[in-house]
Amino acid sequence: MAITVKGKQKHSSDTNVRHDESRLPPDISVTFNEVVLNTEEESDESSDSLKAMFELREEFMVSLREKYPIDNPAWPLDLSQKPEQQYCRDIALRGVEEMFEALQHLKNWKPHRTTEIIEFDRAEFLEEVVDAFNYFFSLLILTGHSYSDLYEAYLKKDKIIHERLKGNY
Repeated sequence: MAITVKGKQKHSSDTNVRHDESRLPPDISVTFNEVVLNTEEESDESSDSLKAMFELREEFMVSLREKYPIDNPAWPLDLSQKPEQQYCRDIALRGVEEMFEALQHLKNWKPHRTTEIIEFDRAEFLEEVVDAFNYFFSLLILTGHSYSDLYEAYLKKDKIIHERLKGNY
């Protein structure tokens, strides 16, 4: 059985990209002949979704600050000040802690483990990753970055890592 996804190609090197079939049952093969990764329409949708996520997070941060003003400083933070750097560090570590909580749902990562736990709660895993993203979005908002700053930085870095891959970095 083969599953094929067709669409427009982003890079000339994207043709016949094969999924890691070692992770699929032996009777299933997935081939991506042409993949749409970044059309103008998708870019607008991605940007709009990212903007909505930032706006939701900032609304929550405003509510949190109104309810607990002593524990939640106004932003953007002045990162030349030690207490504000400490606050940023604390928010970043909360995000890292949430990622560790997500990793707790991965039970079969140990190479020496001989038994496999087949249960995996995708919803709980995703919830922990969302919690982490919320803290990372907070960190960006606190430091005066917008969704468009993140999106542009992401695109810039994406280009760099693709060039590194082409150049055998």
